[in-house]
Amino acid sequence: MGVARGILLRPISWIYGLVVSIVDLLHRIGILKTKEAPIRTICIGNLTVGGTGKTPITEYLIDKLHAKGKKVVMLSRGYRRKTKGLQVATPKSTALDIGDEPMQIHRRYPDVPIVVDGDRNRALEYIKQNMPDTDIVIMDDGMQHKSTKATEYVMVCDYARPIYEDLMLPAGNLREPWSARKRAKTVIVNKCPLDISEEEMTEIERRLELDETQKLYFTGIEYKELVGGTAAINKAVAIAGIGRPEPFFEEIRRRFGEDTECIKYGDHHQFSDEELREVEKRLDMLGEESVLICTEKDAQRLSNKIGRHSVCYLRIGLRLLRGNSFDIVEI
Repeated sequence: MGVARGILLRPISWIYGLVVSIVDLLHRIGILKTKEAPIRTICIGNLTVGGTGKTPITEYLIDKLHAKGKKVVMLSRGYRRKTKGLQVATPKSTALDIGDEPMQIHRRYPDVPIVVDGDRNRALEYIKQNMPDTDIVIMDDGMQHKSTKATEYVMVCDYARPIYEDLMLPAGNLREPWSARKRAKTVIVNKCPLDISEEEMTEIERRLELDETQKLYFTGIEYKELVGGTAAINKAVAIAGIGRPEPFFEEIRRRFGEDTECIKYGDHHQFSDEELREVEKRLDMLGEESVLICTEKDAQRLSNKIGRHSVCYLRIGLRLLRGNSFDIVEI
């Protein structure tokens, strides 16, 4: 079914790819305007739809920049927020105000200013004028935003969905031709198995065909402590509204049993009252001490209780799988 669907959609993908290439050309020759960022801006983006794990990399970079004493501002469009225009995160902000991924960063780094705006140029001018001590702006997901030219690009790829084997939308997951990888100064293959072999990394590197000036890293996601749990957990239901939840569900079943029920929703899913009532019923059937376990991103869109049941999330981190240092950017 999937192969047949891909074949049927390929003509549409060719048309989509042609349109993307024409728009890119119009920006390069100046018919469509591209404005250089007025302040040093690092774009952490990807070429595909669906999650590639940009948020853990953003958090790593914030930690690294803070260790160097740099003033960092995060800029995002605030995907699926309910507000319009430019918004600046405040202590009262919610995921509905600024988006779930910016909200996750805001909770973990409350001292990092967060600006959300679909118009990156307007937002960068705002940051320059109103936050003059900013050293670096980390711009989330702006590789396809051609009207703004970041200082440099960090492109994140999903190990399980190699861009060199993918197709353009809608037959595949690529938002741009995979040749667009050449814009990235740094390429990160993320969500790798933690036991990936050196031979496999070498083969991936060969197939990516990067320039000698481009840096390549391999990273994996580490699942860490459970946040929000108050006692030993024996019974749980897990939910995930992220791009590729399979690794998360594997970790849940490894920790809490193979029979743990795992429910998949779409990426950035806004949970309805009816859906939450259904989850509550499933938890009630397991008993009073059962809990809901979700991803950290999903936790930004949920309260800490569903009925009488606690809502917990797994904190994640990043592990470098090749090399002794992780200099995503020069500081």
